[in-house]
Parts: sequence; structure tokens; C-alpha cells
Amino acid sequence: MADRRCGSKKLLALLLSLFMILSLIPTSAFAEVHRAPASGDGVDVQFSFSHDENFVVAKNHGGLSSKPMAKERVKLKYFDLANYGLEKFYFHNGSYGKDDEVKGTAETAKGHITLLHLYIYMAEVYYLGIDPDNVGEGALRDHIGTELFSMSGKAGSMYLTSFLNFDSNLNYYVNGKFPQASEGWGATADQIELNDGDDIQIGHFSNTNFYGSKLAGFNALNCKSEVNAGELLNITAERHWQDIMSSESSGTGTFPSNVKQLKVIKASDFTHEKLSECNALKTLDKNEDGSFDLDTTGMATGRYYIAMEGQIDPEQDKVVSTPAVAILDVTGAEEEQPEEKFPITIKGLHSRQIKSGKLYTLKNGVKGDKNLMEGIGTSPDSWALQYKTELPAGDYWFEGYGPNDELNGGIKLSFTKENNSVTLHRIWDFNIGNSGWVQDKDYKLDVKVSGNDGTLRTISFGKNENNKLSFLYMDRDTVEASLTPIGDKAKTHTSTKVVKTANETNSNTDISATMPEITDLTIIAPKGSKVSAGYGDGRNYYKYNFVEPEVTETSNGVVARFKMAKGQSKYFYRVQNPKGVTYWAFPKNFNVTEPIKVTEKDLHIGDSSYKKDTVYRFDKNIHDMANVYININQKGFLEMAEGGSYELNCVRNWQPIENFMNSKIAIPDFHYEVIDENGNASDVVSVTANKNNSAVAKIKANHSGTAIVLVKYDAVIHSEAQGGTDFSAIWPELTGVFMVKVGNNDSSIQTNMNINRGVKMMPIDAEHDTIYYLKGENGVSYSFKPEAGSTVTVNRSVVEESLKYKGFTNDGVNTNASGEVTVSKLTTGRHIIKVEKDGKATYQVINAREMNYEILDTNGNKITDTTKLKAGDKINIQFNGLLNPVEKLAGVYNRNTTISYKDKNGKSYKSVPGSPFGVYDFSGNPKQQLVSLTIPDNIEGDELELVNGCLESNGFGSNPGSHRNLTYSQGLNPNLNADTVSGNLSSLPNIKIKLAKKCKVDFVGSGIKDVEGENPRYCSQGSELSFKINKKELYKYTVSVDGTEIIPNDQGVYEITAKLTTEEELTVSIEKTIDEDALNKKIADIEKGRADAELKASEAEKAQKAAEAKASEAEKAKNAAEEKSAKAEEAKKQAEEKLVQAESEKKKAQDKLASAEAEKDKAVTKAEKAEAEKKLAEAKAEKAEADKKVADAKAEKAEAAKKAAEARAEKAEAELNNAIAKAERAEADKRAAEAKVKELAEEVERLKNDKDKGTERIAGETRFETSMAIADKLKEKLGVEKFDNIVIANGENFADALSATYLAKVKNAPVLIVNKSSANDISAYVKKNASENANIYIIGGEDVVSKQIADMMPGNKHRLEGDTRFETNLEVLKASGAHGEDIALCNAYNFADALSASAAGKPIMLVGSKLSDDQIAYLKTHNGKKFYLIGGSDVVSKNVENAVSKLGNVERLEGSDRFATSRVVAEKFFAGEHKKVYLTYGLNFPDGLCAGVLCAIDNSPLLLVSNSNLSEAAAYISKAKVQKCFVLGGDDLISSEAANKLLKK
Repeated sequence: MADRRCGSKKLLALLLSLFMILSLIPTSAFAEVHRAPASGDGVDVQFSFSHDENFVVAKNHGGLSSKPMAKERVKLKYFDLANYGLEKFYFHNGSYGKDDEVKGTAETAKGHITLLHLYIYMAEVYYLGIDPDNVGEGALRDHIGTELFSMSGKAGSMYLTSFLNFDSNLNYYVNGKFPQASEGWGATADQIELNDGDDIQIGHFSNTNFYGSKLAGFNALNCKSEVNAGELLNITAERHWQDIMSSESSGTGTFPSNVKQLKVIKASDFTHEKLSECNALKTLDKNEDGSFDLDTTGMATGRYYIAMEGQIDPEQDKVVSTPAVAILDVTGAEEEQPEEKFPITIKGLHSRQIKSGKLYTLKNGVKGDKNLMEGIGTSPDSWALQYKTELPAGDYWFEGYGPNDELNGGIKLSFTKENNSVTLHRIWDFNIGNSGWVQDKDYKLDVKVSGNDGTLRTISFGKNENNKLSFLYMDRDTVEASLTPIGDKAKTHTSTKVVKTANETNSNTDISATMPEITDLTIIAPKGSKVSAGYGDGRNYYKYNFVEPEVTETSNGVVARFKMAKGQSKYFYRVQNPKGVTYWAFPKNFNVTEPIKVTEKDLHIGDSSYKKDTVYRFDKNIHDMANVYININQKGFLEMAEGGSYELNCVRNWQPIENFMNSKIAIPDFHYEVIDENGNASDVVSVTANKNNSAVAKIKANHSGTAIVLVKYDAVIHSEAQGGTDFSAIWPELTGVFMVKVGNNDSSIQTNMNINRGVKMMPIDAEHDTIYYLKGENGVSYSFKPEAGSTVTVNRSVVEESLKYKGFTNDGVNTNASGEVTVSKLTTGRHIIKVEKDGKATYQVINAREMNYEILDTNGNKITDTTKLKAGDKINIQFNGLLNPVEKLAGVYNRNTTISYKDKNGKSYKSVPGSPFGVYDFSGNPKQQLVSLTIPDNIEGDELELVNGCLESNGFGSNPGSHRNLTYSQGLNPNLNADTVSGNLSSLPNIKIKLAKKCKVDFVGSGIKDVEGENPRYCSQGSELSFKINKKELYKYTVSVDGTEIIPNDQGVYEITAKLTTEEELTVSIEKTIDEDALNKKIADIEKGRADAELKASEAEKAQKAAEAKASEAEKAKNAAEEKSAKAEEAKKQAEEKLVQAESEKKKAQDKLASAEAEKDKAVTKAEKAEAEKKLAEAKAEKAEADKKVADAKAEKAEAAKKAAEARAEKAEAELNNAIAKAERAEADKRAAEAKVKELAEEVERLKNDKDKGTERIAGETRFETSMAIADKLKEKLGVEKFDNIVIANGENFADALSATYLAKVKNAPVLIVNKSSANDISAYVKKNASENANIYIIGGEDVVSKQIADMMPGNKHRLEGDTRFETNLEVLKASGAHGEDIALCNAYNFADALSASAAGKPIMLVGSKLSDDQIAYLKTHNGKKFYLIGGSDVVSKNVENAVSKLGNVERLEGSDRFATSRVVAEKFFAGEHKKVYLTYGLNFPDGLCAGVLCAIDNSPLLLVSNSNLSEAAAYISKAKVQKCFVLGGDDLISSEAANKLLKK
């Protein structure tokens, strides 16, 4: 809402947000400056900073440098404003208009050095002592918000509220001009790009009324920058000024400075702030022609400063202009210096427009004879033509000639070495729509051409090729053509004006105009009436163009006839009558044949119920708070010079308006009264109201002294107003009040007059802050601590039918030992506090007001006895008498108001506004002043005390105090792109609600840890105290009060009633002892089971031992049998050998027998055969015996083996029985253990279920600590002690951290955010929680996460970066290995939707208005099947949608706002029932920035909420049957009350 139109800023009083004057510093003052674009090495500029008559020396004002800041040369390099937390002031492109939203990014800002960079440089180097090479690293960051460096506003509307320990009465210029973002629209420091050779000046004045002086302005010394010793140097001193207070700009121009002497000082001696303290080489006196001469004869070679002090206006006796210096280098040689020439260029010519031109010298308004362009032809300049030549600096006259060599007109040009190029255009066609009308016969034409600094051009007219009027102008000038009918035409038509501004005058243009016909308007009103009529200015809220009437007095009344122009918008008429109430109407048009009659009834003449001074207090209109806003500073203190003037602009507040979005506003009749401190009439100043609009008045300072100005207005009627037509006269206690001091005054006293606005102490505002006190009290007391040695008095207002003052007094003003002053007995009204010290004085207006409240039940019935209220009871507090601190004001404020309190435990209690913005009935509608609450548990004592009360103001529009920039002459259009703003105002008294008398219950004894709930706890007397004990197995609990044991009911609940009716303190003893009976029974059960098992085991053991003995015997028998068998086998072997031998011998015998038988005659042979057979038989017998023995041995062996096997079987059976017995015993033990385990498991499950219900906050003191808390929770979810991977991202911008969510999910890694101030803490956390050789992923380049911070991290570091956030996003996606997954596309500049999508665990691509080639190429290789567009088409554009629809299926997830979109995303990716959700603050990104990976791992959505935006989250939570909410961030953003409320819906 900042108004930066050139020439529209009004000079206000001390401590206004910013003071920007458009100056006409001469270009000759910068003639030696060479401007070149900034290079990669930075820029080389000059900087000057003055305070009153002197150039500032930082050391004298809390800094370190001892050098006067006069044309100080600065070599400045680019640095990132993120190092100072100033990203919102990133450079965009330096060009923007009034309605443009300026949104710079790190990418648009990179490499662009702005005036804001220079300001930071000066603070760090000159005040903090930072080495120039180290500027930009953030040293100033901790000082931002202090008097050294403070600002407010937004990009393109940045205001310095304090700079280098000086207040906001600052004026800055670049190269002698106020920089502009576009024609008629001033740029602010964050958007002013610097170039080599730029000269920057800041001037500060103690006298906030210096502008009222005729000698005000900016002095400049003009001379050569280098001379040879012996040369006579001429120096001119000029004062440059634009008087924006005068509509005619009569004070604008270049004037002789009133300086009488200059000082010449060696550079080595130019070391003091005061020139009088510098050792001057020479003093120069002014010549008769106003110039100065310096004879350099005898001057040593070197550098000198030619200097002048800021000048004093003798009438004001205060400094009203700046000091100035010229830097002179003296060399040794003396030689004649020819007049310097330099290249000049005249552009914009064209064969079909200005085809050629002639140029002449112009001295003292006289055109020379010689055409300086003779013989010089035009040269191409892109599509146009141009002249190029070389000329000395000076004024020239240019005549332009058209296609047929006709003279189009002439224009004065001024060239300097710096401003050596102009672009010219012409009016190529001039059409008058009034057919047949002749100029100077039927109408008069007046043309004004002005530059972008408001300077009027000198022009002459010519003709175009069609013999129509033509004239010349410069590129982006403002052209005004006024046409006024004359003669007979004036009877039927009226005048019109055509204005061509920069957007139209950047090329050749035409003018078409028609003087409209007159609509005759006749209004008849009662006698004595003043009738006015006119029309507005489009949708401008505050411009009223009055038309002069012809008035006739008749016996029936006043007849006023107006000649109104047809076709105008916002017609109005007004009737004022001393006997009635002023009447306004805004008809759609005045095309009427009958007169409009306004009657005595319309004006309420004779109606005693509604008169000029009638005060309504919401009787007829719940919006109508009859207050006033005036354009005096937040102190309510105006300082003026004698003879000076000030334009007062007042606004009734509430405004009588047709509806809340149009410009039809009725203005009441304002009245001004000037009184002295004692309430008597005063002539120190006079206040004269504008004849048509009394809301505008001129204050004239007549003579020195002090006065009080009272601003009042009458009742007024708006015939078409919304909510009612009758509006009250000003409420007496809200009468506008301000102090005026005329003449010499030093008000630079540190008063430290602050107010507790609920969260911190802030400077009190005379109009927006009210200190409330409770009805029945003797007013309110206000305490503050002014600087030591101050004297404080108070002028208390007395409010009866009007507001009056009786003089300053110290009655009720007390000062304690520490110097704190308390002013008491401030009742309803506006009071003036005066602080004096050492002849200095300053004033502060303070508004006090009575209020009251009632305690109601939920049905609206008054609770007369609150001592029956107890914890859990629901009540309403109905406040009465509170007023909206920032009332609706067209084009400025559009707010809601919330009553805000906290209890002593920090819990918040607030009223609920009916809308997030535009709640206009807060003051008059009791429903808006209702706070509902539940009496909290565990309040100590018998009283609920609400403290830190204030009024929260939220919604759209400008910050409080912005109405002080409003003027009716300039007006104000609707601001349809207003930002959301919030803040606390006013101070509310503590509220004490007596409750049922409290009984403090202390639980003591060994069992108190098992008691559910808090200890101690406070219970209302007469109530019932109920509690339960989480009893542990095998223990018994003895609960007693005063020795009397209390027995629980069937549900295990202990109840105490009787004692609570009498005792104030109660001790409940809970002793926890072992339950011997239960323990013995448990032991018996266990022992019985163990005994049975042991008996079985014993029997099995016996059987095992018998079997083992038997097996042993069997083993012995087996061994014997095996031995015997072995012997038998040996015998068998021997027998078998014998048998083989016998068989052999038998065969031999048979052979012999056969041989003998063959020889029949050999008897001896038969004998031998018989012998052999005998031996054979014996052998056979022996073999048979052996065979028998072998068979017997085998049988014996088999028997032994059988017995051994049987023994082994018996042993095995015994072992089995023993094992079975042992198993049975183990089974018994197992069953006992399983029972215990089951019991413990059930307990764990119960605890787990309890843990998975309710709310749990994950938060730290800062966003960085919150990121570590989220990481700890992730570690718990993953079940790990340390992380193998960790992601690090910048914590002051959301893009990189959100890009990294999917990477973090893939790597099971936390996302930790960091900045310079948190680097040590984050590094310590990483070292503690990262595994050995962990991977540390650093997102973004070194300008985002510096090398210094990266080096502090352990592990293997991987930096993922690109030149833009889009390129960084692609690098992160590639590193995550995403391929084939569905992908979410989110706006790169809007965190809200990306935050919601981060929980889905899907890759996120950040997009702008369209996809880049690299993004499209990535998506093609990614092969994702589906693309989710998060947000509406205004967030993720149709261009993006069309591009990705060619690659796969597209689904857009959008809601009506960010909160609704968050719900849609949750329902898409977390459909069905979900036990848990995570909640993050939806209006800023830090707390939710790192939560995406936690949500993805925990399979839970991330919902955006705020305390006043819960409905969408509540709908999801109800549908999904959520039981647990994890709240991210502190209670100030998402209160526990709000989170708990969500689970209860």
C-alpha cells in the first residue's frame, strides 16, 4: 500500500515511516561522474551523509570511522541479502509500476548491486569496523531492527525507519534525482541498481518543518574538479528544491544558495564533523553576482575540499538546507583550459515523424542565431534516427521538423557531461471532437509538459503535415492538455483535460478530446443552505471536483444551478444548513428534467432528536464509531517554523460510505479549535479549512509558542449509505488532538514511551493505541522511563459535552528510584504528556478509555456469583466499550480485530472474528467482543487472572499509521493487491475471575508416581475430587486423608468430597506396599507348578540312573562277548586253516590212492590210502568241532549284541523320560513367563495406544531447533541410533529443503536447515547423530549454504547445486535415483502447496510459469506414468499442464485456498482411516519445512492450519478418524487449544 508516486509524498512530522523528497539536484553537480554498468568486479560509487549543517562522522554517532561522509568513494561488490535475512528485498528488475507486485528471487537478484547493499556497507564499515573485503557476510544481521539499521515495508516499498543512528527524517538521491521505477512511481533502495560513478546523497534534518522554509533544499557547489596552480577558479553555489507542498510548485527550481562564505580545506585537515573545527586554508566571500572566486596561486599540489555548511533560515533560526562539498585537485602546471566539449545525442527522429531538426544556443532565454546542426546529418538508431555531435554543457533550443519539413514545435534542452542524451517525440495528431470549433474563438487550449521529476518543460507549438497543432516532448514526459470553452460555447459545454503519462509518451502519440455538453442540474434547498455539487475521479476514494454554482435566493429557499459535464462518474451533491444536518447524495447521473429538492425534513431541521452535534453510539449503525484520523505523527506532535504552513488532512472514521468497495464517501463538516495549554483561545497558529472540503485545512504558524489543536466534525447524512443513513457527530472523547510547537525547539529527548501490546513493548501511537481500564476505577496509570534528568507533566483531558484541557500538572506524576515515571488518573479521553530536559521539550498524546465486562454462561445468562465456577466449566466473557484500533479506511485499512489474553500459565484466550479480514462491526457488535473459554484445570488459588491483554489486528492493507500519507489532493485508488498484515495494538486491563474457593491437594507418599494427573492439583471447594491410581501387580495402595482410609469404587476411582468443603489445603497420603497375600499366592502357584515338574523330573532321574546302571552291565557283557567272539573268530580262523591243510592232505592221499588202485598189485598203496582216509576223517572231525565252536561263538556274540542293544534301548528310554520331565518343568516355567510377558505386553500396548492418541508437539525455540527435534522423531520412527545419511539445506528459503524431501525419504535421512547463526548447533547435532562415514548432502550453492558452514559438517559431503532453484531441484531429483514414479509438480515460489505434497513421499519438481527445456528432458527420461499438479492454474499454470499432459496422465489437486488444497492432497495420498496427522502453520514455511520425510516414513499426511483456519483440517481428521496430531512448531503459531479442538470435532 506504499504510495511512491513522484511528488505525492507529504512531509510529515518526526518519526514518520520514511521521508522521500523529489529533488532537482543539478546535473552539473555530478559533471565529473562517469557512469558505466556494474561489472563482475562490482561498482565504484560516491556516498555522502549529512545531518543538519554538517557531514556525519560515524564516531560521533555510535560508530568507529573518523572520516566525514562527504563524497566518500566506495568500491562495492555484490553479496546475498539472505545473509541478513532480507530475502524479501531481493532485486527484481528495477522497473515496476504502482500496481505491480515486486517479487525478487535469489536468481533475479544475483549480481545486481542496489542502494540497499550500499547502506549495509556503510553501516558495517563505518560503524561496525568491518573490513571492506568482508562486507556482505552478515555482520550487520544482529543489528537489524536497532537504531543503527531498521526498515519496514516490502520489496519495492522499503522504508528506512532508522539509519546509522538517525531517525526516519531521511532524504536520499542518486545522481541528483529521486530514482524512479517507472514514470511517476518512485523506486526504493532495494530496487535501485547502482552503476559505476553513481553519486548517492542522504540528508537528515532535525527540523521536520524545514520544508516550510523558502530557503529549504539541497546545496551544490559547481566548479572544475582539477586546476593548475595559479589558475583562478570560479565556484557557483546553488540550492535545488521542489516544493511538493504547493500545488502550483512555485517553490520548485534552482535558486541561488544563501551561503555567504566557503572554506577551502586540505584533504588531510578535513577530519571534523563541524567545518568550524577544521583547519581552513582559505575562506572565500561571495561576489556580487553570487559566485565565489578561488585564486590557486601558491597552493600546493594535492587534493582540497571546497565546503559549505547547511544553511539556516533566519526566520526559523534552524537549518533548512544541506551542506555541500566540491573536491578539487590542484596540479603544478598552469595553462589555459579550453571550454570542454563532450558527445551529445538527440534521438527519436523518424522519417514519418520528426524527420530533422535545428539546434541553437539558449542563453538567458535568448535563442542564438546559428544552427549548430548545420552540416550534420542523422544516423541510424535501430528503427529510428539520431543526431550526434559534441557540445559544451549548457541550455539549447531544438526545433523539430516533420515529414514535409513543417515546423512541429520547439523545446528547451539542457546538456551536461553526464546527461548528454535525450529522446524526443511529437504530438503527431491533435483531434478536437467538437466539430467546427476553432481554437481561441470557441475554446482556449493550455498545454503543460513536465519531466518525470515534475519540472515544467519550455516548449513552443507548431503544425503537423495536416496543418493540425503539434508540439514536442521528451521520452516519458507527462503531457497535460486542458481545453476550456469560451464565448457562447461556454454556455453549452464545459472544460476537459487530457493527460498523457509515461506509458503513452514513450513514443509519438496523439491527443483526442471532446469538451462535453453541459447537463443542467438544479437543486432547491431550504433557506440559508449552502449547496455544492461535483464529481469524483474514477475509483479514486478521496478526490472531489467541485463545480461552482449559480445561486439564487427566493422566498422558498435557495436555488443552485450547476453546469455538470455529461458522462462523468461519481456525481455527488451536498447541502449544508446551519440549522440542520449536512446532507450528501450520490445519484447515478444528473440527466434530470426536474430540480432536485432537498427538504427541511431531509436536513432534520427542527428535529431535536438529530442535530449537528447529535452523538450516536451505535444506536443506528453498528459500524459507526465516530473517530478521526489525522496526518500528524504517532506522537501527535507537530513542530513548525514561524511563518511556516502545513496542510492538514483529516478522515472521519468510520467513513460514511455507500458500500465497502466503492468511492462514494460523504465528508462531514470539520471544525478546528486552537487553544493554549489551559484551554483558552490561542493565536500561535491559525487553522483555515478549505472552502469546499473542510477535511482539508491549512495550518499557519503565526508566532512562536505552543498550542493545542482540536479537530471535530458534525453529524452527517449519506442518503445511500450501507447500514444506515444517519451518522454521528464526533464522540467528544475521540476529538482529534495534537500539540503544535512554533519556533525554536529541540525535541530530541528519548522518552521511551512504549505500550505492552501483548507480546512485547512497542512505541505508543496517539491514534491506534488505547490504554483501557475497568469501569469503576479512577482511570489508568501509564509508566515509562525517559532519559535521566527529564521532567514529566501531564495535561489531562476532561470529557463532558466536549473535550477540554486545564493545563499541565505534576499531580499524579510519580518517579521511582530507577527513574521510571508513572502518570496516573488517565480517564476516558486524549491526554497530553510533556517531557522536558535542558530546555528541550517533546509531547505525546495518549488515549485512555473505560471498558467493562460480564461473565455469561453458554446460554448468555449473566453469572452473578463466579465463585461457584470450577475447572471444566464453560463461560463467555462479554466485553463492552472496546473500539477497533485500525478501523476500515478505504484504500488503506481492511482489518479484523481479535481480543487476546493469556493466563499466567501462558495459555491463550481469544475472541473469534467473523472473517479473516474486513470485520467492520467490532466496535458496535457485542458478538465480536465475546471470548469463550473453559475454566482450565489446576489453577493455583481461587482466581483465574487473564493478563497481557491487547487487540490483535489482522487482515489486508497497510500498516497502522499509513493513513498519515493520505491527501485529498492526491487521492487514493483501491488497492486490490494488498498484502496481509497483522499486529497487536492497545493495552487491555487484567481480568480477574473469582472461582470457587480452591483447595490445594498435595499427594504424598510412596505411591504418588502411580497417581493419574497432576500433583499438586487445585480443586474448587464443594466440588468432588476424583482420581485413579495406575496400580502395579503385587502391590497394594493405602489412600487416606487425615488418617481416614478412602476406598475406591468398583471402577477403581477414589472420591473425596466432604473434606473439600472446609479445607484450603488437603494432603492425600498414598502408600504403596507389597501385597504379601498376593505375593504368597503367586509364589505358591509358581511353587506348585514347579514341584509337580520337579517330582516328574526326580522319577525320571531315578529311572535314568537304573537304566544307566543296567546299560553299564550290558556294556560290560557286551565287551566280554565281543572279547569272546574275537577269540572264537581266531579259533575258527585257525580251524579253517587246519581244514584247508587237512583237505590238502586228503587230496594228496586220494591222489596216492588213485595211483595205488591204478597199480592193483601194489598193496602197500591201499595201506597208505587207509592211513590217509583215517587222517582225513580225523581232520573232518576236527573241522566239524571247529565249525561248532565258531557257531557257538557266533551265537554267544549275537546274544551279547542283543543284550547290549536292549541295554542301550533302556538307557535311551530313561534319557527320554528324563528329557520329558525336564521339558515339562521347562514348560511350566515357560507358561509362567509367558503369562508375565503377556501381562507386560498388554501394559506396553496400553501405553502405546495412549501414546498414539491426543496431541504431541515437536518444536524448538527456533526453526533450526525445530528441524533437529523433527530429526529426533525420525530417528525414533526408523529405530536407529545414528543416521547414515543427512540432508542440509538453507533455513531461510524453502525451495531447496522441499526439493530434498524425496531424496531424504530414499536415504532415510533427516532434513536439517541451517543459517550462519545456527551453524554451530546444527554441526554439533550432525556430529552427534551421524554414523561414521555418513553421507552429508548439502543442497544449493555456496551462496545458499556457505563453504564455511559445509566445512563444519563431518562425513562424506555431496553438494547438489544449480544456478537456479530449478536447476538445483533437478540435481536433487537425479541424485535421489527417482525413475518411473509418479511425480508432483509444485510452484517454485509458493511454499504452501509443496509443503502439503512433501508428505506424500513422491519426487517433487519445482516449476515456474512454464517448464524449461531441461525439465522437459528430465521428465521424458524419468518415465513417470502420472503427474500431480499441486494447486490451481494460478499456481501451476496451464502451460505446465499442457506440457506434461504429452508425457503421461495428469491430475490436478487443488482447493479454494492453501488450507483446502492441503486437505485435497491428504485425501488423495492418505485416503481411508489414518490414526495420525502432522499439523504445520500454513502462513509460513519454517516449521513444516523438514517434516515431509518424517510424514512419508510415518505414512501420515501434513495438514496446513492456523489458529483461525482449522475447518479443512478438521474435516479430514473427522473423516480419517484421526486419533493423534503431531503439532510442528511453537504454541504461538498453532495453539494446543486449537490442536485439541481438532481432535474433538
